Amino acid sequence: MSVKKMITVMATLLLLSSICAAPAFARSVNLKQAGAAAWVFVFIGLTIILLQLIPAGILVFAFFGATVTQRSRSQKVAEPEVTLPRSRPVEGAV
Repeated sequence: MSVKKMITVMATLLLLSSICAAPAFARSVNLKQAGAAAWVFVFIGLTIILLQLIPAGILVFAFFGATVTQRSRSQKVAEPEVTLPRSRPVEGAV
């Protein structure tokens, strides 16, 4: 992803989160309503943080899975090869 595209995505997300939180702050005229607006802002921020845990968890488990798989392959004991006795061709077979 190019830097310009990343900056555009980040700016869009910042704008959308500001738009979501702005109505709560716009209505807060006195201090009682300002407390409710602060809680709305906290819940929006908490939601964003928790949503980031989903891809982080996927990456962590993928890393552990790759590490365990790599270690189990490198520590595998070589099994002796099983050889079958040589067979003779059957006479008269097509």
